[in-house]
Amino acid sequence: MKAEQFNNKYKDFIEPGFEDQGLEFDNEQVTLFLDNIFMDLTKIPGFQFSQIKLKFGQCRFYTTLKLELEILISNAINKIINETT
Repeated sequence: MKAEQFNNKYKDFIEPGFEDQGLEFDNEQVTLFLDNIFMDLTKIPGFQFSQIKLKFGQCRFYTTLKLELEILISNAINKIINETT
């Protein structure tokens, strides 16, 4: 799945004002990982995400989740990126 497909699938969870952002890069393994965890994250009342992007070679995962969970997910994504590049 490409980033555009992921964003379309989860468009109802993208924060208002960030509709043109969401997942901003293509990595098949990252998208698969995100698709799997979003099945649970989208069950959390009020869950939304704004950006999932690469900045200075590291993933930034911006959501309405607690910072600690965002960091855990960002670290998991960074591990996938490091293993697939």
